[in-house]
Parts: sequence; structure tokens; C-alpha cells
Amino acid sequence: MKAVAGMIALTMALAFGTSAQAALAPAYQRAAEIAAAVDAAAALLPRNPIESVVLSAPDRFTIRGGNCTVTVEILDEPAVMAPTRAGPRKFTARAGKPVCAR
Repeated sequence: MKAVAGMIALTMALAFGTSAQAALAPAYQRAAEIAAAVDAAAALLPRNPIESVVLSAPDRFTIRGGNCTVTVEILDEPAVMAPTRAGPRKFTARAGKPVCAR
């Protein structure tokens, strides 16, 4: 009986005693990464509408607008909290130089 009460107390402490945030579901995390990549590329291609976004490698998008292509990398932000804390991935999108066909 004491073992059951101890397990209940431990379960409640773990369930209610932590302040971890919920991580984003993979589809929502990817959507956030795509949006950041498009924003970074659009800033470099103001005259060309974005026509395609391709995940060309892990954490790397190739974005085409008009006759130009921009590669955008998704980079993790440095951790400011303990690595055991859950939550959405903190990242920045870094765009390379546009490559335009003539």
C-alpha cells in the first residue's frame, strides 16, 4: 500500500512539478523552419516572387524566385537553458548570396 501511495506521489510530482514547455509537433516545427527560410530569402529577392522551396539537405533549403536561387541554412541558436528542458527548437535562418541566371 505504501508503495502504491509512493508511486502516485512520484507521478504527481513529475506531472505537476515540472515547468517544461511542450515541443512543437514535427509538422509545425518544419512549417516554422520553412517560413523563416522563405522570409530570409525574400529579403534578398525583393523583385522576384518565391516560386519553389526545396528541402535540399537536413536544415538546408533551396529557394527559387524568378531566375535566382538562394540557399538558406537553419542554424540552432545557442542554448541558454539546461539541455533537458523541452520546448520548440530555437533557430535562425541564414541566407546565402543569391545566384541568378543571366
